[in-house]
Amino acid sequence: MQYTFFGHLCGTLCPDCREDLAHATLRLYRPEGREDEIISRATANPKRTHQILEPKAVKEKSDRLLAEVEVDSEGRFEVVLGEEDDYDGEAMEVDVYLESVPGMPEGTDADPLQVSITTLQPQWRKGEEGARFGWEYCIPSRFWCQVRERFGVWTICGDVTLCETEEPVEGLTVIAFDRDWIQDDELGSATTDQNGRFRIDYLRQDFEPGTVIDVELIGGPDLYFRVETPGGQALLAEDPSEGRTSSRENAGP
Repeated sequence: MQYTFFGHLCGTLCPDCREDLAHATLRLYRPEGREDEIISRATANPKRTHQILEPKAVKEKSDRLLAEVEVDSEGRFEVVLGEEDDYDGEAMEVDVYLESVPGMPEGTDADPLQVSITTLQPQWRKGEEGARFGWEYCIPSRFWCQVRERFGVWTICGDVTLCETEEPVEGLTVIAFDRDWIQDDELGSATTDQNGRFRIDYLRQDFEPGTVIDVELIGGPDLYFRVETPGGQALLAEDPSEGRTSSRENAGP
């Protein structure tokens, strides 16, 4: 019988900001261990099974590789398995191999990562042309941000609204800065969309000390913002000291 496994993969940055795992490689493996162990892993919450695999661990499981396929630009995939793969509908381990993450500039130097997501027992729907199973999964923010940190990629997601009405404002420029002791760094800018939302991507190197003089005693970026009209008029110009407040200091990825 032919088995078609299809679906969509994404990563969560925050509750209202998700991104497709575009051009990642989905890798499926035969599970290892006793049947009861495999069942236990297959019924566990995926939030508890996520793991970043070191190269040695990836190599050790290479002989169990069942199939791999590139995820498309929208995070969608389709894998066809059958008799030639010696597959008959059993559980499989689902991993994702990443050479980059969204928001990472092309040509940025970084080591690839393989992420183990879960052991999955597909609930196949059988028909005349074989069995099919669709699976949509979004990696939770706590783990996805750890993955992004390994690539040295940071992201700010937010929105701009009017204080009086909370209406979103489109077409404004939001500029993010990192407060340093000697010289502040501009991390990047973005324009708000029709929902007032914006996203600024930047790299670890954009806020890490670049010279001996640029001494920063705190490890992460300390954020403050400026919001401008299309003509450059400042609607909001936060004092750099905002970057030292508890909610802005040492921001994570």
